[in-house]
Amino acid sequence: MRGVGTDATGLFNQVHQWVNAESMLSKCVVGRLDSSTLTMLASDFLANRNDQTSADRRKEDGSSALDDTETEDSTIVQSLPVDISNGTNYHRFILHSKEPINHNTRLFRFDSSHPLKVPIGHHVSFRFNVQGSHVVRSYTPVLRHLAGRDGSQDQSQANQLYFMIKIYDEGTATQLLDALKAGDYVDVSDHEGNFDVDVLNLYSEIVLLAAGTGFTPMVRLIDWALFETQDKNVRLMFFNREKKDIIWKNTLDLLAEQNPRLQVCYVLSEPQDDLWEGPVGRIRKGLLENFLPPCIDSAFCCICGPVQFVSQALENLETLKFPLRNVHAFGS
Repeated sequence: MRGVGTDATGLFNQVHQWVNAESMLSKCVVGRLDSSTLTMLASDFLANRNDQTSADRRKEDGSSALDDTETEDSTIVQSLPVDISNGTNYHRFILHSKEPINHNTRLFRFDSSHPLKVPIGHHVSFRFNVQGSHVVRSYTPVLRHLAGRDGSQDQSQANQLYFMIKIYDEGTATQLLDALKAGDYVDVSDHEGNFDVDVLNLYSEIVLLAAGTGFTPMVRLIDWALFETQDKNVRLMFFNREKKDIIWKNTLDLLAEQNPRLQVCYVLSEPQDDLWEGPVGRIRKGLLENFLPPCIDSAFCCICGPVQFVSQALENLETLKFPLRNVHAFGS
């Protein structure tokens, strides 16, 4: 009851740090309310409500005022204008190049004259025009590669953005992206997100649980931990269907071999190769309890993947007494 009658946003974020509410609720947004019109309509509504003569007369003769009230409310709701642009700023980014990462995932590079510095763990939205309607999809910027530092992947080069995107046969947005040629453009929004990488400075162990392209926010987290700090250990558990689906496996293997602070574990749900010797199945307690660091109070966990994966990960972490205040679940 601590938040009764007040704006409890800060309290909610304090207690439920792992919940990426912004990403979860973004799927439900139809637009932003025009507050100036709302004020006008609300004033008219209140003025009408103050005139109780007709309502009181109906009560006296036994008739009901309920229908009239519902009509007023519904009129107000229906009359409120909605800005379908969602109040978001978009900028034109030109496709510079795209290259295959595996059988169904591409690495896209987009350039723009408009600098767009995206914080670690934040995402942007791509907007497409499809038959007169806007289609919007969110993607997380990655790096050009993970093989150590060079000037080309300094994130201060905010006029270049890289995206690792899986192409779906039935995906409207990804089919449009895959059809782009160098020189074509897309509209890219300002960044969104509530993750603050500075929170990781409080922990020595970083646990990353990723499924499929849920690996994308982990790319820059790994880069930050290994090349911008000297005291962070990273444990990545990477879930995929088959071995061919694993993104940047050779790069991750090489990086783990060269850097003892990185530990990578691959888990396949449907291995097609009888020679596969790694873990098999889906995320579960037995896998996690052997993977988490001994001192969980010094660890912070980031999760990204399909909704069911994230839900199961949280349930298993809670069963293992991992403090959920030390968890952040990215939207998928």
